Amino acid sequence: AALATLTRSDGVLVAGILGFDMLLHQRKFPWRMVVLYSVLIAPWYLFSWVYFGSPFPVTLAAKQYQGAMAISQRFAQGGWTMLVAYARNPFYWFHGVFFCLGMGYAFAKKRQYLLLTGWGFVYFLGYTILGVSSYFWYYAPFVPVIIGMVGLGVQWLIDHLPASWQANWRCRGLVIILLVLMLWPQYKGVRWLSNNNDNRFDIYQAVGIWLAEHLPPQVSVGTLEIGIIGYYARLPMVDFAGLLQPEVALQMQRESTYQDTAIWATQQYAPDYLVLNPGWFPRLMEAMVSNSCVVQAEFSDPNYPGILQVYQCQWPSTE
Repeated sequence: AALATLTRSDGVLVAGILGFDMLLHQRKFPWRMVVLYSVLIAPWYLFSWVYFGSPFPVTLAAKQYQGAMAISQRFAQGGWTMLVAYARNPFYWFHGVFFCLGMGYAFAKKRQYLLLTGWGFVYFLGYTILGVSSYFWYYAPFVPVIIGMVGLGVQWLIDHLPASWQANWRCRGLVIILLVLMLWPQYKGVRWLSNNNDNRFDIYQAVGIWLAEHLPPQVSVGTLEIGIIGYYARLPMVDFAGLLQPEVALQMQRESTYQDTAIWATQQYAPDYLVLNPGWFPRLMEAMVSNSCVVQAEFSDPNYPGILQVYQCQWPSTE
């Protein structure tokens, strides 16, 4: 649990669920385990508090501010949107039915599985209360919970089949049919993903490598999605989405857009270079980029809609 917490802060929920379960069943507080857990995580959190000024990553506050924007979805709303999308495929209805059966079986007889479902519940509740924006990878931790409950639902069905069925071909045939029906959408999904990688990766990687090879190490670069570009560029980045500079996230209000934060961040930090799709931010292009920046490189990719341009900028002096 400590290692999970060091990997992602929401790993603390694992420790909380296990500690609550021990307290509930053993009727005593697990002091030794709490001390061991605290000793393992304390060095990192103390260091990050001293070095960075906060034990929590800047990205948490940024995602909360992003969630408040009208153009974004908060965590709970995004989860419902994803659930509705899966429900449009009738094959996933089997998963839903067996998930409900598994939940009922867990509450009735297989209560050890409530640790798993309890963790899923507090994970959902925690991110909902935090009000973070919806990103599809935030829902990946629910997959083990869903798989566990679906499997438990299938087990309930097998346990309640007539005894004459359980040892013959009917039971085996039924299980095989269920597996095929539930694996089919998974197979199609994996095939689709293998043929439809994120269309931003290749072009972002190419931009990042070009920046690393052509720019001196002390210059700064401003752009909207800094992850892949910044990883390969290894240059100081100005993030228009507020993941690196907390002050940018503070500009996000309900009616804000990323064009507003891009303009504010460009005015505030005056990055030496910009990486932009010319169609992203027309007001930024007209008010600032067209007068102060020159295109140094242009990138396109058959899988990417539009182009990316690297601009070198000479901003007017404010002195």
